[in-house]
Amino acid sequence: MATCHRLRMEIQQIKIKIDKIDHRKRRAYGIDDIDLGSLTWTTRTSSLKDWNSISYASFPSVVGFNGDAKKLLEFLNDPDPRLQVISIVGMAGSGKTTLAKKVYNSTKRNHLVLDFDSANYKFHFQRHLWINACQGCEPFRILEDIATQMLGKKPPKKKTTSVEDLANNISEWLSNKRYLMVIDDVWDIAVWVAVRAALPLDSINGSRILVTTRDREVASFLNNCSSSHTHRHHKLQLLDENKSWELFCNKVFPRSHEHDCPTELKNLGKQILQSCGGLPLAIEEIGNFLCRRKKTVCVWSATVESIQSQPFTLFKQCSQLLALSYHNLPCNLKWCFLYCTVFPPEFEIHSGKLIRMWVAEGFVHPRRGTSTPEEIGQDYLDRLINKNLIQPTRKGPNGRIKRCRLHPLMRSVAISEARQVDFVSLYTENDFEFPIKCRRLAIHSSSTGNYIPLVVHSAAHLRTLVCFNQDQTGYLLPSKHLEFVCGGLKLLRILDLESVQMSELLDVIGTLVHLRYLGLKRAGLRKLPSTICRLHNLQTMDLRYNSLGGLPKEMGKLQNLRSLDIRDNLITFIPDSICTIRELRHLNMDDDVQSGHLQFHTMRNLESLSVVRVGTWIENGLHNLTSLKRLGIYGGFHVDFEQHLWATILNLGNLYSLRLEGFGSIPLPEGSAAKPRTSHEHLCKLHLSGRLRKLPDLNWFLAATNITQLSLSWSKLKQDPMATLEKMPKLKILRLKMQAFVGKRMVCSAGGFPRLTNLELKHLIKLRDWKIEKGSMPRLERLSIGWCLKLKMIPEGLQHLSSLRELEVLWMLPRFRERLGRDEGEDWFKIQHVNSVVVEGNPINPSQL
Repeated sequence: MATCHRLRMEIQQIKIKIDKIDHRKRRAYGIDDIDLGSLTWTTRTSSLKDWNSISYASFPSVVGFNGDAKKLLEFLNDPDPRLQVISIVGMAGSGKTTLAKKVYNSTKRNHLVLDFDSANYKFHFQRHLWINACQGCEPFRILEDIATQMLGKKPPKKKTTSVEDLANNISEWLSNKRYLMVIDDVWDIAVWVAVRAALPLDSINGSRILVTTRDREVASFLNNCSSSHTHRHHKLQLLDENKSWELFCNKVFPRSHEHDCPTELKNLGKQILQSCGGLPLAIEEIGNFLCRRKKTVCVWSATVESIQSQPFTLFKQCSQLLALSYHNLPCNLKWCFLYCTVFPPEFEIHSGKLIRMWVAEGFVHPRRGTSTPEEIGQDYLDRLINKNLIQPTRKGPNGRIKRCRLHPLMRSVAISEARQVDFVSLYTENDFEFPIKCRRLAIHSSSTGNYIPLVVHSAAHLRTLVCFNQDQTGYLLPSKHLEFVCGGLKLLRILDLESVQMSELLDVIGTLVHLRYLGLKRAGLRKLPSTICRLHNLQTMDLRYNSLGGLPKEMGKLQNLRSLDIRDNLITFIPDSICTIRELRHLNMDDDVQSGHLQFHTMRNLESLSVVRVGTWIENGLHNLTSLKRLGIYGGFHVDFEQHLWATILNLGNLYSLRLEGFGSIPLPEGSAAKPRTSHEHLCKLHLSGRLRKLPDLNWFLAATNITQLSLSWSKLKQDPMATLEKMPKLKILRLKMQAFVGKRMVCSAGGFPRLTNLELKHLIKLRDWKIEKGSMPRLERLSIGWCLKLKMIPEGLQHLSSLRELEVLWMLPRFRERLGRDEGEDWFKIQHVNSVVVEGNPINPSQL
């Protein structure tokens, strides 16, 4: 009874606090009708069907979809007569239904299209069908909807009518007819199974099916079901800053002819848009809210404050739509998704760190077979990204996600859901409460130490403590506070104190026997106590960016350790016992570490080994490390090593990243060594630093047909390397740096570099002339030129690179920079189409002036 009474009192206090906030806003800013609403939303599956009743008028206005619509119309107008399934994929609220409706209407005769021209497309669809498929809808209802649209009325009901009967009737009605069918909001393949059973078999009359879904896995399945083998999968991107602002102004100032925003409100409007993250439905919702209110600084300032403190109150409809994706997840993926809230807003999450935390928490369930926990965790992350719950921000050369983040509104949904189930507590400078009920605590503050004593005294049950020092200046954590953590939080599994400075790591750290993840990045450490080797359950140890001089000799006792990162320290020696850790998968160190004598070949589970010194281990057993995916070797490559080195490297079938850095020259395979016995399909990233006698035979590069990223430095090649490199079919990123080429002239030929998107040329000190022929580098998006002090001007032909979006010029001679002057510069015509032109850190393109 006492507990219930206390709970009721707490709820009452919260309500009083909310009422006071609401009252202050009404009195100070003239906001009369902010609907605080419910802080939660229903999770019942039956309620999800209600979203089908939302009228199309309530979805975002058509802004920024012209390019998407034209592309989809081209798909529909494909002369291939076989049935094609075309998918539109995007996160909830991104405008999939709006876009589909626009395309759907454009295919009808006599339909007026106001904002783009569809006259060039000839459509002769005899039937147009629009099917609303919601989560949990039954096959019979879907087929009944199709039949109703075909007949113009509901089909006659019979007691014996079955799904099979309806499917047969629909198949008969659609036979020999060319139709366009839109299936909106498909959640799972069961919907498609029901529809496909009702379609005429082997239709070759040009019929098309357009599907909208928020799940990329569903789209991939549907694309495989097309009679045509053509891949028709359209990813709907979020709006960029300019289109977001256009939509925002259209909604907020609908009666203004130019939809102009007053100057004094522009900065506040930009802040409001940041929380929308380019999501059209969110922009529409907040735009409608502001349209009905006074256009004053006070009102808009209050809106910014409300978004920061209670975003779900102003984005209620959008939040509910986003929440549907969460509620459709299996339990283990729900925990993985909610766990992303331990990272600060707008934070780019390193996928490897996130997955290792999931493993340490026990969220990753083992499977039968040989998959490692990290591989299963990677599959979990891919599934969350495919369902548009997590946004990828950076990919590796092998296509795997390296960094990701939560959309601002998706993070608000996750925080709300996490609070309902006491999953995690988030402490910031202005938001914290005690006592702590959750087993996980994330502190996002520049004064972490202020919270530590309170945490220890009220949360002995804590399993996870994650700290992010926002300004990264390094708050000094007193030794007594660290002792509080180690002495009072005995059940900790995860301890991450990134950028939390400490004078020393105390011996008491060895008492955290349940610890599985220890993150001490940028902690200012100079020494590790030997007691750290008592953490027998430890799986991950991140010690980057410290001042450590060495590691304890007893490191071999950490037999469950899977990842050890000691880069950017003062360590020059590591103990031999490291090589006895059988479970170690990832070992990353600096090239200063004297590691050539170590017996790495005994660590057969290693997947990442970088950067290690040349040594006898290469001859003794590099070939045993068949699980290696990333390998970096540094040192003097003597002739004795050359033949054996490449004979081994080229047959490590799982290797996708290879880095070789040499004192002098880098050996390259020649003759029989250049012909790997395996296909080497995984090798994607290659970095060579050191003198090259010549580029290897073109056939060797083409043998590694999956190389997407190549970096050369100190190569001192005299022949133009472009003639060879431009023939690499999948190359996307090319970096030539630090005298990689010492010739005077370079030419990029027509048809060369078909997939190159990123090109960097740095410190090519003898380069005088560079020419780009028309048709070269058709996909180039970013070009960076720096410290090429003899290059006279931007190359001829740059004006033909229509896909170029970003140009960076660093430390070039004044004459070179003057030619880039806006309007009057001799080379301005070559770069005027580029969105972002930055010279020595100063933007000169119109969009940034």
